[in-house]
Amino acid sequence: MVPQLAKDATTGELHLYHRAHWHEGKLYYRGKVVLEKQVETTED
Repeated sequence: MVPQLAKDATTGELHLYHRAHWHEGKLYYRGKVVLEKQVETTED
């Protein structure tokens, strides 16, 4: 069985149907950002 792939209209990334996917530090679902990854910085 071959998994079905979809192309996100916003990012152009291929991903599995009905799944969110990461692209450039953001989690996309149905072409919309649902979560952004925060980069932790440490101050010395």
